Amino acid sequence: MLNNYCQGGVFVLGLTWLLVLCPAPALRAQIVDSTATEQPERERPRRLGIRKMSDTIPDAEVLADTIVALSTIQRRPRNALLWSIIPGGGQVYNKRLWKVPLVYGGLLGAVAYADFNQTRYTRFTRALENRCLGDGNVIIPPNRECIPTPDEFPVERVSNDALLQARASADQARQAAYIGIFAVFVLQAVEAYTDAHLQEFDISDDLSIRLGPVLHSDGSLAAGLSVPLGAGRGKLRQEARVNALQRAAR
Repeated sequence: MLNNYCQGGVFVLGLTWLLVLCPAPALRAQIVDSTATEQPERERPRRLGIRKMSDTIPDAEVLADTIVALSTIQRRPRNALLWSIIPGGGQVYNKRLWKVPLVYGGLLGAVAYADFNQTRYTRFTRALENRCLGDGNVIIPPNRECIPTPDEFPVERVSNDALLQARASADQARQAAYIGIFAVFVLQAVEAYTDAHLQEFDISDDLSIRLGPVLHSDGSLAAGLSVPLGAGRGKLRQEARVNALQRAAR
């Protein structure tokens, strides 16, 4: 009887200890699982923040590089034309410094040619006046006749007709030189304006001319040149991306 009671007590005691000890691993597992699930949640914003920063840093760099690239490439033609009021100013604005000596070389050459022919015209006119053959440029006092005086061109070697023809030729060359000065000034302004336009011109693949087969309306193929439509879309896409990045940066 006592043995049965002892055996029953031992069984109840063992069962009690079993119930007490068994939930401990489960509870420990729940604690571990809860900490395991909570740890990623705590670290998740930090990781997301790091990932977001790593994603935005390249965009910021791309935005800065794109803006710098556009600012260095784009040249306003109107500003280039205004700078062309100063000879060579438009070329300096377009960063084409090697063209400035050409502009001033053309201007100085035209000015030198005009000065040379102006000197010739003055000499011939003075000689004609000394020979009393002036065409209204000689002022003769009243009641006094024009007295011919020697000039630098001997009459025996240079006739009056030759002197008149030489003066007319010098006059034409002088006027042509003045027109050349104006033409060089206008050309350097037009060149600066055109160069500023060409710097903004889209030279992407959208403008390429492809040599290859062309499909006709009847379905037959033939060799020919094809120019793709939508030229300039590359620049529009680039500007749209810059605007989007600017809005995202705000």
